[in-house]
Amino acid sequence: MIKNIIFDLGGVVLKYDIKSYLTSIDIPKEEHETYKNLIWASEEWQKGDSGNITYEEIIENLCNKYPTDEEIRYILENKNNDILLSEITESVEYIKDLKNRGYKIYFLSNVSKWDIEYNIKRFEFFKLQDGSVYSCDIKCIKPDKECYYYLLNKYNLKAEECIFIDDIKANIEAANKIGINGILFDTISNVKEKVEKIINKK
Repeated sequence: MIKNIIFDLGGVVLKYDIKSYLTSIDIPKEEHETYKNLIWASEEWQKGDSGNITYEEIIENLCNKYPTDEEIRYILENKNNDILLSEITESVEYIKDLKNRGYKIYFLSNVSKWDIEYNIKRFEFFKLQDGSVYSCDIKCIKPDKECYYYLLNKYNLKAEECIFIDDIKANIEAANKIGINGILFDTISNVKEKVEKIINKK
């Protein structure tokens, strides 16, 4: 019997719109993909998500790594989460629906301390959660199986009673390996259909 629905945040409940932010600070469109990879896909950014370095250290490390690229400091020092982040309305409505149907709601996300603090203050949907585990707090990032075990142990959950929704295939595969029912997020309509199939099957 399914009792718990676990959501990733970025790409599932929150839209992280890097290109809109870069446009807002006049970074040319043809450079967007480059800076998306240099910054947000960097090892330094992952270390921030895992709680091992501060935002200031990310800036300094990346500037030292690319000393001739003056735009990196400009992009990072002007980072505006009001532009970068927005709710995915359909996902939030689905969380409300699941909550009203009696399911427990949890969040399991790779996220930095500074971003999650901002998110919790800004977005009302966090009040719907029954619990959460964030990579920056446990020094561990998905798809490391320890992230999933940490959530299960913290809230005394059984893997087979959980559904986990994430937009990254490797994270879903890791969940499946330890017995959690993983669903890859593509469209909310597809996710709803897959969730209902698992619920009805159980």
